[in-house]
Amino acid sequence: MIRKLSVYITILFVLLTYRLGAQEPIDLGLPSGTLWSDMNVGAKNPEEYGDYYAWGEVITKRYYGNVSKYKHFDEVCIKKYNYIPVPNWRLDNLLVLQFEDDVANRNLGGNWRMPTEEEMGELLENCVFQHYTLNGTRGYLVKNKKQDVGESIFLPCAGHKEEGNHRVLSGITAFYWTSSLDNIAEVTTISSRIQKVLDGELPEDSVNKKIVMSAKCLKLGYDVPVVDYVDRTIGCVVRPVYVGKRKTGK
Repeated sequence: MIRKLSVYITILFVLLTYRLGAQEPIDLGLPSGTLWSDMNVGAKNPEEYGDYYAWGEVITKRYYGNVSKYKHFDEVCIKKYNYIPVPNWRLDNLLVLQFEDDVANRNLGGNWRMPTEEEMGELLENCVFQHYTLNGTRGYLVKNKKQDVGESIFLPCAGHKEEGNHRVLSGITAFYWTSSLDNIAEVTTISSRIQKVLDGELPEDSVNKKIVMSAKCLKLGYDVPVVDYVDRTIGCVVRPVYVGKRKTGK
């Protein structure tokens, strides 16, 4: 009797999970073979915005866009993910989120993670982004530039959150986080300038300290889709990628 009850509970859980919505890996036919989720983290349907997170945080909160409320800041300095050697700032040279700070990995399990800047770049290079409305939600239909190659995903225009918990430009724009703080080429350029500051060749204010407070995200809703810097304390949505093997028939 107990065994039967356990089986019924398991079946019920699976059915509820399916009805409420579960992430599905989608093959867009990309050169790398990367599989993208059909919905955002926290969403139950592809057209839902899902939840908003500051970069490197794994829970939602009431205050976005405020450095004093940011997990990786402690009163005077950035305490994690910093490559600028300035006084009082902790230097760790981490440029990509560790799994403990990856909300997709934490919330969805080991087969899911946030995309890197390079993976977002591959999406831009190989796919077309078409304005599309899905069940009343404005966004972009993303599919391979080659006809009859791969499937498609829908990216809702979820805007972003700042000034506390205020949602900005939803239905018009969208900011989708990558797991990348920065890339090696740009870090090398910044590091060269920093060295000149340390050597006294350039004044200290020639280094923009705010740049380390930014992370890379996909920006939609402007002239063209682009991966660019965004203040990492604001709340953005996350579209994860799948690192496991897709089941047959999926």
